[in-house]
This record gives sequence, structure tokens and C-alpha cells, in this order.
Amino acid sequence: LTWSSASLVELSLHNNSITQLPEGFFAGLRSLERVDLSRNNLSGIPAAIGCLKELRDMDVSYNRIASFPSEIGMLQCLEILNARANDVDGLAETIGSLHALQRLDLERNQITALPRAIRELRRLRWLNLSGNRLTALPQELGELQDLETLILSENQLTAIPISFVQLASLRQCHLDANFLSELPKIEDGMMPRLEFISVARNSFPKGWVMPLPYQIALRRRSAER
Repeated sequence: LTWSSASLVELSLHNNSITQLPEGFFAGLRSLERVDLSRNNLSGIPAAIGCLKELRDMDVSYNRIASFPSEIGMLQCLEILNARANDVDGLAETIGSLHALQRLDLERNQITALPRAIRELRRLRWLNLSGNRLTALPQELGELQDLETLILSENQLTAIPISFVQLASLRQCHLDANFLSELPKIEDGMMPRLEFISVARNSFPKGWVMPLPYQIALRRRSAER
């Protein structure tokens, strides 16, 4: 299966039984802006993905992908990456080269840790890492100043880094079903846009209540709406 069309901007091959893409599959598709390879049986992505300089939206969800080639970092226009329900066990440092990325969905994979290069995703607004195997988060997570939604439910987190309180644009945070026993302390005025935080099914002590500064932040936002 090969393609060659300099003018093709969208390609959908979802819900087939594709198990492998030829190494040169993307070579003739240099104008491609959106590709949908979801719901196949792919175990990997060819390194030639790096030639798609105009790609903005890539959906590879519901496959068997274990890792991404380092060339994914060459996708300088990529804004949306959906890789939920795969077998990804880690992210290479080159993920930090996706400077245009705004939405990253990695729900239901096998990820145990995030690279420090996550800090470079300066335009990221929506991050879903629920249903993975994360036991800790890097302090660099707090440098995502445009992040509005953070979903970390159903992992193995025992603590949230103190840098969490630096997420000035954060509106929604899902921390359900982890092993948390406390939240980072915040001072008045921090996390000014926080509207929702969910911490159900964790390991908080009996009688634990949401710390007052979080309650104040949530009430303030509710009053402003």
C-alpha cells in the first residue's frame, strides 16, 4: 500500500485491519494536514512520519503501538495527537519538539513516567494520561502555562509535585483513583482559573477535607461566572 499525492490534505484509513505501514508510506504526502489511522492493528509508525511537515491532526487511537519513532519530533505543525488505547510504555525526549501541540490524548496506555521534555509543550491546553501506570510526575509539568485540562485518573500516583500549583491556566483537574494522601499547598491567588478538581478514590486519611485554599479558589471562580 503506497500513496503519492502532493495535494492530498486529509487521509482516513480508520477501522480497517492494517497491521503495518510501509516505511515509505508517507513520503509522497507532504501536504497532508490530517491523518486518521485509528482502530487498526498497527504496532508502530514509520519513521517517515517526520516528512509530514504540514500535519496538524494525527489520530492513531485504538491500535497496538508500543512507541513512537523519534522523528515524530519533526512534526512542527502538529496540534492534536490522539494515541489513546495503545501499548505505549514511554515517551521519547523528542516529544518536547512538538511546539505547536495543543491537545495530547494518551489515555489507556502503559506509560510509567513522563520525560522532562514535557516542559517544552508550551501551547498544550489539554492533556489526558488517565489509565496509565504513572507513579510520579516531573516537576517540569508545572511549566505548562497554557494547560487548561489535566486528566490523571486511574494511575498509581502517590504524590503531586509542588510545581502543580504553578499551572496558572488550569481549569479542570482529574486525579481520581490514585494513591494520593495529600495535595500540594497553595497560597491565595495561585491557580486563579481553577474551576473543578476531582480526587475521589485515593488514599486520603479518614475525615480528610479539601484544603481551604483549594476551596477558596473554586468558590472564587464559581462567583466570577
